[in-house]
Amino acid sequence: MADSPELKGRGRGASTRSGAGPFQPVRFGKYFLLDKVAVGGMAEIFRAKSFGHSGFEKVVVIKRILSQFASNEDFVEMFIDEAKLSVELTHPNIVQIYDFGKIDKSFFIAMESVQGKDLRSILKRQAERGEYIPFEVAAFIAHEMACGLDFAHKKTDPIGLPLNIVHRDISPSNVLISYGGHVKVVDFGIAKAESASDATESGVLKGKFQYMSPEQAMAAPIDHRSDIYSLGICLWEMLTGNRLFKRATGLQSLEAVRAGEVPLPSSYNPTVPQALEDICMQALRTDAKERYQEACQMQADLQHYLLPHTISSLAPHVSTWLRGRFGEEILRERERLDRGTALVAAYKGDDLTFGGENAKKSKTRKRRGNSQITRGGRKKKKQKSNSALVVLGTIIVLLLVVLLIGLLIAPMLKSDAPTSNLGSIVVDVLPAEAKDVEILLDGAPIQARHDRVKPGVAHRLEVRAAGYETRIKSGLELEAGQVYRIEIKLEESQLGSLDVGEHGEGARKPKTVEARGPPTTRDAPAQARTAMDQRSAPQAASATGQERAAPSGLAFLDPNVRRSGDRSAAPSLAFISQPSGAGVYIEGRKQGTTPFSWTGGSPGKLYQVEFRKPGYRSVKASINAPGRGEESTVERALKAKASGDNGTLSVSMSAGYARVFIDGEFVGTTPLQSFSLAPGEHLIRVANPLEELDLSTTIKLRAGEHLEKVFDLPK
Repeated sequence: MADSPELKGRGRGASTRSGAGPFQPVRFGKYFLLDKVAVGGMAEIFRAKSFGHSGFEKVVVIKRILSQFASNEDFVEMFIDEAKLSVELTHPNIVQIYDFGKIDKSFFIAMESVQGKDLRSILKRQAERGEYIPFEVAAFIAHEMACGLDFAHKKTDPIGLPLNIVHRDISPSNVLISYGGHVKVVDFGIAKAESASDATESGVLKGKFQYMSPEQAMAAPIDHRSDIYSLGICLWEMLTGNRLFKRATGLQSLEAVRAGEVPLPSSYNPTVPQALEDICMQALRTDAKERYQEACQMQADLQHYLLPHTISSLAPHVSTWLRGRFGEEILRERERLDRGTALVAAYKGDDLTFGGENAKKSKTRKRRGNSQITRGGRKKKKQKSNSALVVLGTIIVLLLVVLLIGLLIAPMLKSDAPTSNLGSIVVDVLPAEAKDVEILLDGAPIQARHDRVKPGVAHRLEVRAAGYETRIKSGLELEAGQVYRIEIKLEESQLGSLDVGEHGEGARKPKTVEARGPPTTRDAPAQARTAMDQRSAPQAASATGQERAAPSGLAFLDPNVRRSGDRSAAPSLAFISQPSGAGVYIEGRKQGTTPFSWTGGSPGKLYQVEFRKPGYRSVKASINAPGRGEESTVERALKAKASGDNGTLSVSMSAGYARVFIDGEFVGTTPLQSFSLAPGEHLIRVANPLEELDLSTTIKLRAGEHLEKVFDLPK
């Protein structure tokens, strides 16, 4: 599988199976190996099935030592240690070990099969798409990793004594995320328990250099806090889309880890929420005494950050997000698994059951070239005469299986992966018990998920339900390929329908209802900051039945406030700009990009706000946050800078492509042609995480001047 979720094997040379023809199933003890997943430095990985009586079957993953290393005592000992240690770790966030043994001089481990992708593959896919992992997804993955590690770190022996397990190889390739949204830590191949018979050799480094803690990189004694540092590296890379300690050589990477210099994630991705950045940097303290002392402490902070979402409620969203990025791979993986199963199933009989008298008599014939699996026994002329019928039957079965899989899986992929040129909207209506719910987009009825939303156009969303006030969201604009999830909270009807109003030209209605959704890739930067910012938010002043009046003398936009009735909720400011895509700076710090909602303010407090977008004049305003539980909208129209006042800039790469940032704002990809820019100094940055490229330079532009900047790839 090109980007298999299973183990990539030990060693840096891990690779997926070659494309030299389909893999032919082969029997391995009581298992049938259906598909070769990957080949690593010293082990190979297969997806397999075991069969039993009455149609019982189970999909597993087989990790088998390569034959050339079967005589390597050190590796065999490490392999056995992995099996002994992992079988004791039964936890939802750790891959389960089912079996361990030796067949034909080959040691193997049978483990849980996780249908999904490893974090390394996800990071690579996001880099290819030029996108960051949504902050809620990154926090969710880190939270689940911390859960699994905390369980392993606190594991005890049968009499209650701590084993003091340290994984020592936490890295993106050892973190699996299933298509169902579940996260599992895998590969305890070099993990050590304090009770192990042999201590780690002094001065010997085991693990991936780029994901070691400083003390591990210096071959000093380590404990569970080393795993926490490695977890911090994974979180840093999810937030920035870059490799923290990737250098030209392994030795340089090792030296960088030892130095322990970690830049802030926001220096690579300015939209990283402050609260999430604080958690990440706490895990990445060079001194182990200053880090989180237990993984559960980091887990608790991440869970607080994710509030009001719960882990169980986020898993389906992670599943939808992941399926939307790997839809084609899901189909191909399933086809290969079903193909192998069909080939095996074509040979009904004793070979598919084990443990009975027939199993003792059953034998397998050695495969010749690409021949199929054959049943045991002496060669007979009858077998030869029937071979053509067997092949024909197998082909028919395969065609039927592929047709059935296509009919079953295609609708699911269609619903999860939006058309590339359109957007998708997912509407969550609360309360769930609301009856006769009707959702309309631009006046036309739609389902709770609609995958054909025209991008770049302002849409009007309306939600109706019997006994509830109608909620309307206007000015909703999506980008091509964006999946926008919005949560609509209905209130029991008192005054009838309430209209948000059109967020465009024309007069505003005196009262509005601004529906807010959970963070998406587009608006996550601001909304994700909510939970941690609420820690320091002062208690709300006593509520009155009157709306707040704007203090005199302030450039204050009519807040258009409607009280939500939840007095414990934080105040909400929705920021909208024409055109969209403007950075919003509150008290000098960027909080997000329009359109988005910000709930990190204190009730009634005055904030200095600035809208910035390259090529447009910035707009400043003094805005009072509404009262606790209230919502308001801040909308500004940006004016393009006069062409006569600007210069133009073209940015290109000598080879390949990169994303272009001007003064910290993403403006497009190379080649960027004649981009209008105000005179003066500007910071130009090009980045391509897939190529590990990140270059910056400062230019001086004069009015009416055209500059061309070509970036060369580093040698």
